[in-house]
Amino acid sequence: MTTEPRYTMLLFFKRNPDLSPSEFRAYYEANHAPMVAEIAKTAKGLLCYTRRYINHEASDPALNNPFTVFGSPAPEIPYDMVNEVTFETKAHAAERHIGDPYQKASPGKILPV
Repeated sequence: MTTEPRYTMLLFFKRNPDLSPSEFRAYYEANHAPMVAEIAKTAKGLLCYTRRYINHEASDPALNNPFTVFGSPAPEIPYDMVNEVTFETKAHAAERHIGDPYQKASPGKILPV
């Protein structure tokens, strides 16, 4: 019996330079996170949706943040957030109209039909 492997995507987000990291996070949590939560209710095969904000400020191991930047000097990471989305199969991801990096996205294609 052959089973199709899980399909995981990492989505990298860069904030508008006019927003501070905390403003970006507040905006995303107030506007996009609720939309994603609604989509997740009907997304077949969705196994995992995780978002992680990258801490560009001084690193502190006590933050318990997997994306805290360590090093001396800390390396530059050109993103502000990473989302991990895992579906049971690539076909499940395709049902949500995501997963093709060569297809130009449009907001209407992301919403449930």
